[in-house]
Amino acid sequence: MRRLAWLIFVLLVMWSAWWAAASSGVQHLLTTWLDNRRDLGWQVEVAEISKHGFPLFLHARLKDVSAADPATGLRVDAPQLDLTGAAFWPGYMSVKLPDAPIHIMTPVGHFTLQTTDAQADLRLRPSASLQLQSLSAVSEAWRIGSSDGSILSADALDIAATQDNASPETYQIDVNAANLTPGTLPRALLSLPAEWPASFDVFTADLSVNFDMPWDRSALTDRRPQPRAVTLNKMEASWGELSLLGSGDLSIDPSGIPTGTISVTVTSWREIITLVDASDALPNEQRLQMEILLGALSNLGGSQDDLTLTLSMRDGDMLLGAIRLGPAPRLIFQ
Repeated sequence: MRRLAWLIFVLLVMWSAWWAAASSGVQHLLTTWLDNRRDLGWQVEVAEISKHGFPLFLHARLKDVSAADPATGLRVDAPQLDLTGAAFWPGYMSVKLPDAPIHIMTPVGHFTLQTTDAQADLRLRPSASLQLQSLSAVSEAWRIGSSDGSILSADALDIAATQDNASPETYQIDVNAANLTPGTLPRALLSLPAEWPASFDVFTADLSVNFDMPWDRSALTDRRPQPRAVTLNKMEASWGELSLLGSGDLSIDPSGIPTGTISVTVTSWREIITLVDASDALPNEQRLQMEILLGALSNLGGSQDDLTLTLSMRDGDMLLGAIRLGPAPRLIFQ
C-alpha cells in the first residue's frame, strides 16, 4: 500500500512538473510570437498573460489585447482572449473570443464585432512539422456593425477546414451561416424595399482547395502554401424569392492565375430587375438593356425563370459567356 502511495505521489509530481513546463512553454511561444510581430513593425500590447487550467488543460488568458499594423492602418482591440490546450498535447488549441465587443479600426472606418460563445479550434498533427489537421470557427449569434449602423449578423456561424488524410495538401472547407442578415447599411445601399426578407434562408459553401504543400509551421516562418486547384462542390444562397446555386473547378498556375469555369444558376432572376428598379441604380435605358440581356441568357438555358451563367477564366481573362469582364483575379496568399 505504501508503494502504491509513493507511486501515485511520484506520478503526481511528474505530471505537475510536465504541466508547469508545458504551460511555461505555451506562454513563451506567445511572448515570442508577439515579439516577432513587433519586429515586423506591428504595435502589439498585452496588459497581462496569466496561466490557468491545472491539471488537465493549458490555459493562457490575455487581457486588454491591442494589435496595430501601421503599414495597412489596421488595428484590433480585444478586452480578453482565452487560449486553451490539452495538457497531453498543446497542438490541440482553442481560442475563445470575449462576448464583449472587439473593436476593429481600418482606413475606411471603425467597426465592432460582437459574438456569443465564439471559439476557434486548432488541431496540429504530432510531428516535427506540425501539419495543420483542422481549423474551425463556431459562434452563436454574432454581429458586425459601425457607428453608422449594422452591417451583417447571423444566429450562428460554422466554418471548418479539414485536411484530407489521403492528400495532405488538400483541405475541405465548409461554411454555414444560419439566418445571415444584412444590416441597415447594406439594405440602404441596395435600396431594398421594406417587405424584402430580413435574412437569407440558406447560406452555405462546400469546396476543397489543393495547395502546393501542406499547411505547417513553415507557413509562419518561411512562406504560405499557395493554392493550385479549387473545386467548388456547392455554393448555395437563398434570399427571398432570389436564390443562387454555384459549382465549378479552377486550376491555378504558380503565378496565381486561375483557369477553369464556375457555373451559377439564379432562380427567379427577375427579382434582380425588381431590386434595380427599387434602388434607381441604373437609368431606365440601361435597366431595359439589362433585362433584355438576362432574358436572352435565360432563354438559352431553356427556362424563363432560371438563369444559368458560366463564368470562365482563361489566358488571364475573366469572361461571362463570350463577354469579357476584365482580368482574372490572382489567387496568391501573401
